[in-house]
Order: sequence, then structure tokens, then C-alpha cells
Amino acid sequence: IVSEEVGSTQKERYAFIYNKSKVTLTTEGKTYYDKYDKFIREPYYASFKSEEFDFTIMTVHILYGNSASDRTEEMKQIASVYEYYQEKDPAENDLILTGDFNTQPTHKNFDYIKNIPGITLAITKGKSTLGKTGNLYDNIIFDSNTEEYTGLSGIYYFDDGMDTEEAKKAISDHRPVWAVFCTGEDDD
Repeated sequence: IVSEEVGSTQKERYAFIYNKSKVTLTTEGKTYYDKYDKFIREPYYASFKSEEFDFTIMTVHILYGNSASDRTEEMKQIASVYEYYQEKDPAENDLILTGDFNTQPTHKNFDYIKNIPGITLAITKGKSTLGKTGNLYDNIIFDSNTEEYTGLSGIYYFDDGMDTEEAKKAISDHRPVWAVFCTGEDDD
């Protein structure tokens, strides 16, 4: 499923690609209603089910800007949006936040997310999710009560042996991140 164009200056689309024989879309994709224009690109989310595991995925592309301070407000806001949707249904803990946060997990701006009680970051180490620059900007984030998480996650280094321009043309200047969830049982 693909979002409509989002973004106030540069237009982009989000997409969720999934195997329809293993995963069912349970709630159509929606773009977060950004009433006060807090995001340069509004988050997008949809709900799915695979066997017994029901979950919602929300994705975002945080502003890069000229410096880390340009990202502060959006990092605060995405933490707030995550908490709102996570608390909306107390019986459902399976909200998975993904995206390009344009922020290292060790940077103080990431503390807005890391300070959410019980939060888990799947990607905390690795060579880089952004080309050869050494930045871990891309992540998968969820509540530690998501018992379906197996503890397996990582970065797919598809570009080994390529320069950055070759990688951009082949797939992206970002390396995909992944996490494994068990679908055979539901913790709700």
C-alpha cells in the first residue's frame, strides 16, 4: 500500500510492501493529520495481521535540516504521536515505529523516543544504515511488551563492494533495517 504524497517542500510517498499470502491488511493506510504542521513529512500508518500477530506499523521521515537542532521538534513530536497511538488502546502494545530519523540513537534528540517507558530500539549498533557515513539513522522501534519480538534484528548491507552512487541507483543511499517477530502467538 502506498500513501498519498506527503511533505510541505519536497513531496514523498511511503509504502508498505508485504506478502498477501502471509499478511493481511486489517486497517487501510492513513496519513497522520498534522493539524499544527509539526512535520515536514507527516507519518503514515496501517494495521496488519499475520497468523496470530496483529500490529500497526507507523513510518516517518524526519527533517534533516542544516544541523541536529533542526530535527529536535520533529523528534519530540514523533515521540508524542507514538505515545498517543500506543495509549489509544491499552490492550494493544504492538505499534511498530519505523523510518529515517536522521538522528543517531546516541544523540540527545533520540532521548525523546528513548524516554518513552518500555521502548525498544531494534537497531543500536552496526556499521551504518546510511551509506558509508557511519550513521544509524534508520530504525525499528516498539514497546518492550511486544512479546512477539524474537530479539533478532540488523542492517542489510546490500551495497558491500559498491560506491554510494552505485548503491543509490541499485536501491538507495540507505541500507534496509530488519527485525523478526513471531507470528504464531499473540500477546494481547
